[in-house]
Amino acid sequence: MPKQSKKRKQWSKENMIRAVKAVTNKETGYQKASKLYEVPKGTLERYVKDDRNPEELVNVKVARRRALPLEL
Repeated sequence: MPKQSKKRKQWSKENMIRAVKAVTNKETGYQKASKLYEVPKGTLERYVKDDRNPEELVNVKVARRRALPLEL
């Protein structure tokens, strides 16, 4: 049976920003905001606990570090 690959980052940046703001303003909890804005609860919790601006958090690129320098 072939291994299923996970889909990553299927949520929109705008929804995550709204969810973070809703939780930080104590309008909703993590679970309700996660379902309402269709974002992962674990990611939402991590973003809320970080002290940076939600717009900065969402625009971080996920990438691997290079093993070799570009000059080679």
